[in-house]
Amino acid sequence: MNPQYEGFVGGRIEVTRPGDFYHSEEIRFFTDKVESFNAFRDKWDMREVSEDELEEIWRVTQLSFRRV
Repeated sequence: MNPQYEGFVGGRIEVTRPGDFYHSEEIRFFTDKVESFNAFRDKWDMREVSEDELEEIWRVTQLSFRRV
């Protein structure tokens, strides 16, 4: 709604740790790197991930897809 952020996408990636019934992490993002972010999210969204994979998702999201 704010024209300053035209071309940005925002939301969350939901992932599940082994043994959890529902998603256990909601990793927030806000980025104008839409194409590369969509590829990243498609790889991880709604997946069961290990602790190492979860750390990697958080790290990449924070470094690359958290622009405010």
